[in-house]
Parts: sequence; C-alpha cells; structure tokens
Amino acid sequence: MAADEIDYEALAARLVDPEVETGAHRELHGEETAARGRAFLLREYGSEEALRAAVWPGGPKLSIRKP
Repeated sequence: MAADEIDYEALAARLVDPEVETGAHRELHGEETAARGRAFLLREYGSEEALRAAVWPGGPKLSIRKP
C-alpha cells in the first residue's frame, strides 16, 4: 500500500472493535465540536496538506462556521 492510501479494512476493524476506546464521553456542541472533529481528521490524515487533498469539491468544509 502506498503511503497516501488509507487501509479502510483496518479502519473499519478499529471502529467496530469493542476494545477500542472511542472517547465519546459527553455531547459536544458548536466550536468545541468543530475543533474536536478537525483534530480527529488531522490525526487520521497526518497533516493539513493530506487533509486538504482528501476533500473534494462540494465535500465538507474544513472551517468553523461563525453564526
């Protein structure tokens, strides 16, 4: 597997493994939710550049919306 490819089978196995701590302990709202989601994506993709490359036109935005 190339360095820029994602092992979806390994990711799926981690997501359904009951031994893996998900960190979901309380509900999050607003900017805290956006910050935690962004931190998660950066951990998964490894860098800001890799994250931006993974986002396609019309896909999710990577900024915090201001009300």
